Amino acid sequence: MPLIPLDPSGITAEWLSEVLNADVRACKVEQIAIGVGLLGRLFRVHLQGGPDLPATVIVKLPTLDATAR
Repeated sequence: MPLIPLDPSGITAEWLSEVLNADVRACKVEQIAIGVGLLGRLFRVHLQGGPDLPATVIVKLPTLDATAR
């Protein structure tokens, strides 16, 4: 099972291919939320790849606050 990245730089096409079990050739990550009533950070990831791939997915990463984890 792939590890969940602690940093958005770990959200790569290779990682997404593994977790989605799909052909992800490229991705663009944009942060969409932090500190808005949730523990964690949300990112919209725009995907490029196989024909069955959605245009975007949402990735939630752990909070940067280690005591809250």
